[in-house]
Amino acid sequence: MPATCYTFYYNLVIYLRFTIISVLGPTSCKACGYSSYDIEELLRHCKECVGVSRINDTFNFICCMCPYHTKRSDHMRKHLSAHLGYKPFQCKFCDYRSGQKDHILRHMNRVHHGQVVACL
Repeated sequence: MPATCYTFYYNLVIYLRFTIISVLGPTSCKACGYSSYDIEELLRHCKECVGVSRINDTFNFICCMCPYHTKRSDHMRKHLSAHLGYKPFQCKFCDYRSGQKDHILRHMNRVHHGQVVACL
C-alpha cells in the first residue's frame, strides 16, 4: 500500500472514531443494549454478541442493528458506517457527500462528466 493510501486510511479511521465520540454519541446494540463510542469496539461487539442470532457460523460479523451479516470485517465497517451516517467523502464540485469513495467517483462521472479530477 503506498504511503499516501495508508495515511488516508489512518486519517479516516481517526476521523470516524472522533465523529462517534464528539457528534453522534454512543451507538447501542439492539440485541443486548451494549453501547460504545468507538467503531472498533462496536465491530468487536457485533462479532461476539450472544444476543444476535447467527444464521450460519461462517459469518463472523453480524450487525447488531439489523439482519446484515458478512464474513469480512471491512464490509462490516462500511455497513456500520452507513448505520452511523458517516459521509467523510465529498464531491470536489458540489455539496454531495457519501460514505464510500466509489460512490463519489460514480457521482462525479454521472453529474460532472468531463470535470473529474485525477485523484481524490
